[in-house]
Amino acid sequence: MPVQISCPQCSQTLRVPDTAVGKSVRCPKCQTVFPANPSGPPPAPPADPFAAKTPGPFGAAAPKQPAADPFAFGATSQPANNPFGSPPPKANDPFADLGTVGQKPPDPFGGGAASGFGPPGGGYAPNPYAPPSGGGYVQPDTGKGLPWEAKGGSWETFTATTKLIMTDTDRAFTLMRQDGEFGRSFTYALTGLLGIFGILLEVFLMFALQALLIVGAGGGQNQGGAAAGAGIGLVFLLIIGLFYGAFLYVSSVANIFIGGAIMHLLLMVVGGARKDIAVTLRVYCWISGAFAWLIMIPCVGPPVMAVWQLIALVIALKRAHDTSYGKVILALFLPLLIGILLAVIFMIFIFAVAAIGGAGR
Repeated sequence: MPVQISCPQCSQTLRVPDTAVGKSVRCPKCQTVFPANPSGPPPAPPADPFAAKTPGPFGAAAPKQPAADPFAFGATSQPANNPFGSPPPKANDPFADLGTVGQKPPDPFGGGAASGFGPPGGGYAPNPYAPPSGGGYVQPDTGKGLPWEAKGGSWETFTATTKLIMTDTDRAFTLMRQDGEFGRSFTYALTGLLGIFGILLEVFLMFALQALLIVGAGGGQNQGGAAAGAGIGLVFLLIIGLFYGAFLYVSSVANIFIGGAIMHLLLMVVGGARKDIAVTLRVYCWISGAFAWLIMIPCVGPPVMAVWQLIALVIALKRAHDTSYGKVILALFLPLLIGILLAVIFMIFIFAVAAIGGAGR
């Protein structure tokens, strides 16, 4: 049954099992280690019937001492000649709490004054690696600037920026600066859009192939005239291609401002425009300059450029405005949806007028 003991340091009353009497325990209040002796005077041992009642020939008989248990653990009093006895625990004994009864050892990581960890009043110390309260994780390179912005305009930074936009669009527009000088992004667009004139190379290759086929089909007859005609035709096509490339270049530059403004308005309609219009125009500058060179690839270049550029634009607007993909896609296709709706309304109106006219006859 439990017995009641008192801490000699702070007088805290404890209840421990009777099997713990005589063993070392630790006070949960002041952490003092002391022997578990019951409160009050110990009961008197029974009289030894074999003790001598009269002095012997060699004087009074010495009182008989109880035999010490050589296997007792944690005893506070052991005979000096007991080879199996353990000395009483010291205050700085790191293993003293192994003999604690009725109490869990203190958690060294749980906080509290006795553990050495956490605040003095107990509890858990705040995590020093946790983000500030109320704020989310912010990527450390946000707004650092694309290579063309951070290091200036050069062939090296142009290729590095183009590669980053085309292969890792999300990271590219995490790096993009959303304020400051607009001219860096615009000059990148003007430089990249020069790739449109690569269409002249496509025209030259196609016509050169046709000229070779025509001259070869002549079989050696009047090859000089055929070559002259092919040369004149090539010059004519190059002039047409130059004007066509200039038209595409100017219209692409205009699309940065007109298309960007319309896109920003559509984002505002669907609730996806969380930044100002300058951010949308910057996105259009970077996207336009990065993909223009694909037009020079024969046959597949223009359709590949259109699809790839559209996907990159969705990712870029989502990242730049910190919005959702759904709102960006809805803003992109909102004119098409409105057009379809208007067409359906117009067709219903036409059929209604036709039905009313037929019923009146």
